[in-house]
Amino acid sequence: MRLSRLLSEIPGIPFPKGSDPVIQGVTDDSRKVGEGWLFVARRGQNVDGHQYIPSVLAAGASVLVVEEPVETRNGVVTIQVEDASLALAHLCEAWCEHPTRELDLVGVTGTNGKTTVTWLIHQLVRQGGVRSGFVGTVGIQTGRLPAIQPATMTTPPATELSALLADMVEARCEACLMEVSSHALDQRRVDALQFSIAVFTNLTGDHLDYHQDMESYAAAKARLFDLLHEDGTAIVNVDAEASEIMMGASRAKHLIRVSTQSAPNSDLTAEVCREHSEGTEIELEGLGFKGTRVTIPLPGRHNVENVLCSVAAARALGLSAEQIVPALEVLRAPPGRLEPVEDPAREVKVFVDYAHTDDALCQVLTAMRPAVPDGAQLHVLFGCGGDRDSSKRPRMAKVAASLADRVMVTSDNPRTEDPEAIIRDILAGIPESAGAQVDHEVERGRAIRQAVSIMDPDDVLIVAGKGHEDYQILGTHRIAFDDRSHVAEALQLRSVEGC
Repeated sequence: MRLSRLLSEIPGIPFPKGSDPVIQGVTDDSRKVGEGWLFVARRGQNVDGHQYIPSVLAAGASVLVVEEPVETRNGVVTIQVEDASLALAHLCEAWCEHPTRELDLVGVTGTNGKTTVTWLIHQLVRQGGVRSGFVGTVGIQTGRLPAIQPATMTTPPATELSALLADMVEARCEACLMEVSSHALDQRRVDALQFSIAVFTNLTGDHLDYHQDMESYAAAKARLFDLLHEDGTAIVNVDAEASEIMMGASRAKHLIRVSTQSAPNSDLTAEVCREHSEGTEIELEGLGFKGTRVTIPLPGRHNVENVLCSVAAARALGLSAEQIVPALEVLRAPPGRLEPVEDPAREVKVFVDYAHTDDALCQVLTAMRPAVPDGAQLHVLFGCGGDRDSSKRPRMAKVAASLADRVMVTSDNPRTEDPEAIIRDILAGIPESAGAQVDHEVERGRAIRQAVSIMDPDDVLIVAGKGHEDYQILGTHRIAFDDRSHVAEALQLRSVEGC
């Protein structure tokens, strides 16, 4: 593609004087540069791309996009911009022929529920005959294969994201359901995408190591609604903190307000009629639903909020209420979201969940309390990640101690922090009156075995924090570690020892 064509539809990047080279590729990764490539010198959190300019010139780069004047060799085109991250997003989208012009792109943001909502919308629209792709924490599906590809980030970098979306267009997808993280929004990874629908689930304390305060965190989330085009649809959980901020940021003509608390001016509401460990019976009102009762096979009131957001998105994508109801009855939760692990002895129940904030842990423990028979106990095992927001550690401890009967504190992904120090931070949030119900074990595998071994018949255990992840990060290394496998082994050992 000629540079002139690449830049023709990108706002704010004028075509430079000089040659008009044929571009062979676009990247901000100096290791991928080859002869004729365009390199964007982007400043990241830890590394400044400008320092790699000598190496990309040696590799044959023909165009540099920079934020400051640099020395080059003859024949190399240099384009100076104010924001290289924004330029990268637009360049990638143009390089891939603007795939979001051909897709109904649904972006879902919020502290908790992003994965579940995108996963549920994906199921609803596919049941309704809409071919869709999926990008999120649990994986990527472009429509070419039924299998889900692993994901390394919730929202991939712009260089990967536009290529994935182009792949969906080639696979004849009509829609894409995408989790949009606050990091991606703040770093402008998605600024060049054309969103048809934006969904806000909730806002609670997380990522404050990055955003510093809740105001900045909310502002990052709100950028998704500012990116909506005028004919788009904003879907907002009006029961959540910061919902007004999201609605205020939207330029879209259409707004759908959802509520489980019958908030004034709600467009879609759900009343919980009955809860049990296998699911929740709800009554839907609005958007074509008229007192419609349906049982969703997902436990917990937090999942009712997730379902409402998903139903609103499905309606905005053109599905009728009549199409949606039967699909609701066969929904499946994403991997690692209250995912049961079978006990060979059928004595106890163990669920693996991704909850890694105090609000998410509160929702999960509250959701599973009805699954605990009279006289039995609710157990929880959790840890907190290293090199991440440490303010939530004591908050999670307080939630666990107040809502569970037994608590096991262990490691999550300690990264470069001392695991014992992380556990001390967590234990500082345990009230003195709850000390007798709390144990700790730094090695997660041993902690799982210990937590399973002390369960009595009919007890319920939530293993929280890692969900679908099949690794643990120790130092700077990833090791194979899947909570589900370790729980299964612990349950097998328990059944053998009980014989």
